[in-house]
Amino acid sequence: MFKNVSIYPNPTQGKINIDLGILKDVTINVFNVNGQLVYHKKNITTSTYQFELKEVSGIYFIEISTQKEKQLYKLIVK
Repeated sequence: MFKNVSIYPNPTQGKINIDLGILKDVTINVFNVNGQLVYHKKNITTSTYQFELKEVSGIYFIEISTQKEKQLYKLIVK
């Protein structure tokens, strides 16, 4: 289900594009390396989604979830 998901650019300067493929009714959570939630958006129904992450440089984890399953992706912010 998540095989067509792509997150770009990675590494990023802050602007993130996510191609969600066929996923519908998606929730996106972004966590820093300490596990703190730094971004949250739910009920995404479009096939592509763009947002700005205004955080310090480092490694972040993007959790993309549907009602049935979730997947974690690593993101590097320059």
